[in-house]
Amino acid sequence: MDSLDLEQYTVDRFQDQLTLYSENASKNKKWYHRYQVVIASLSALTTVTVALGMHDGDGSAWYIVSLVASAAVAALTGLQKALRFHENWVEYRTTAEQLKKERYHYEYRCGEYSTAESAGRLFVERVEALISRQHTLWTAGTLKRQEYGASDGEQTLPERTSTLVD
Repeated sequence: MDSLDLEQYTVDRFQDQLTLYSENASKNKKWYHRYQVVIASLSALTTVTVALGMHDGDGSAWYIVSLVASAAVAALTGLQKALRFHENWVEYRTTAEQLKKERYHYEYRCGEYSTAESAGRLFVERVEALISRQHTLWTAGTLKRQEYGASDGEQTLPERTSTLVD
C-alpha cells in the first residue's frame, strides 16, 4: 500500500468513521443523561404528590398527578432500556478511542507497527476490524430493540446510521 492510498483511506474512511463514532457517542450520552434527569425528577415528584394527597382520597389532583408521573417513569425507563442510550454511548466512545489509539500507534510505529512489513496495510486491517466489531455490536443492539417492539426502519432518538458511531 503506497502512501497516497493510505492518505486517501485516512481521509475518506478513517476520519469519517472516527467523527461518526465520536458524534454518536456524544448524542447517546446526552440522551442518556436527559432521560436520567427526567426519570429522577418524576420519581421524586411521585413521592411528593403521594405524600401530599394521602389525606385527600382517591380522585384528588395529587392522586392523578402521582399516577401520571409514575406511569411516565415506567414508560421512560422502558424506552431508555429499548433505545440503549447508555450502552451505545459506551460502545461508540470505546470504538472512537480505539481508533484514535490505532492512529497514534501507526504514526509513532508502536507495538506491532514497529516490526510490520507494511505498517499502512496493518493500520487499514486493524481499523476495519474495529469498524466491523462496532457494526456487529450495533446489529446486536438493533435485534435487541426489535425484541421490545421497535421496527428496524423506525427512526428513534437519536437518529441511527448503518455505519455506526460516539
